[in-house]
Amino acid sequence: MRHLEVFAAASLLVLSFGAAKAENGVTRDQIVFGQSAVLQGPASALGLGMQEGLLAAFDEVNRKGGVHGRKLKLTSIDDGYEPSRSLVATRKLIEDVGPEGAGVIVSQVVPFRWEASLKVSADYRAAIKARNPKAEPEFVSLEGYLVGRLAAALERAGAEPTRAGFLKVIKESGAFDLGGLQMTTAPTTTKGSTRFS
Repeated sequence: MRHLEVFAAASLLVLSFGAAKAENGVTRDQIVFGQSAVLQGPASALGLGMQEGLLAAFDEVNRKGGVHGRKLKLTSIDDGYEPSRSLVATRKLIEDVGPEGAGVIVSQVVPFRWEASLKVSADYRAAIKARNPKAEPEFVSLEGYLVGRLAAALERAGAEPTRAGFLKVIKESGAFDLGGLQMTTAPTTTKGSTRFS
């Protein structure tokens, strides 16, 4: 199975929006995440697929009332799949979130999108169709969906979520069940799943 390492700035970073707030990107009614990815041009299927999966997962959470009443929102920056533009976009996202955004890495192993033994595969296909009836399930949007499902960890961070609280939950929870796909974590590692390695 393919492994994907992405700086959190390239997949999920809470952005700075709004004026008075306890945490950048967190307001009374929403939590804003940022994505730097290719959204136009010949390689756009990669970024758009990831975006579609993220949005499908966020829509799923939002239909259930969000995270402690806050809707999840995604803001995307097109980096054109060019290293120089990606660097600028990533730096912009890191600046927006402050020092807590530096050095965070998201790693994942992605199951087959038609995997019958995993509820998360069926959930993904349903979420993609609910978001866009014309969309076909594919590998990259499944990656985005799984990353988006990790946003559910914000529920465990309490009614006033913060990046520090989110990262603490990720490191200290021990395990997340993403619908049959067990993701394991510890204070010194975020190994994730070894089921498909």
